[in-house]
Amino acid sequence: MRMQPIPSLPEPRYSPALALLGDGRLHLFGGLMPDRATPARDHWSLAVNADGSTGDAWVAEPLLPAYLGGSHGTVVQLHPRGDEMRQQATSSALPTASGAMQRCGPSTCTAAGAATVTCLCPCNTPLAAPSSWARTLR
Repeated sequence: MRMQPIPSLPEPRYSPALALLGDGRLHLFGGLMPDRATPARDHWSLAVNADGSTGDAWVAEPLLPAYLGGSHGTVVQLHPRGDEMRQQATSSALPTASGAMQRCGPSTCTAAGAATVTCLCPCNTPLAAPSSWARTLR
């Protein structure tokens, strides 16, 4: 594996969600502002080429809804294989500072063409039974 620098973010962020999605872009969601207390709603993306090199600058994407800002987010990309196959996305449980667990709450999903659905889930609800974590897409 080869490491290389990427362009600096437009503004400092702490604890954002970061994912390389199927659109060939590295996406950064939310996090905390420099005071490390104020939730950020930013969504930036950076082109990633087939050889691993990146674009020259981060691109501002639409802001996250207010309830999705902050540092407790998970990015999930699902690849449905057609109506005859049911895909399930199971949320990951994350420990809180008190040792309790949280699960991903209501998600915001966007479709990037017919084959890809991308969801951002805030982890801000009490742990529930695992049976309530599954979401089925058709």
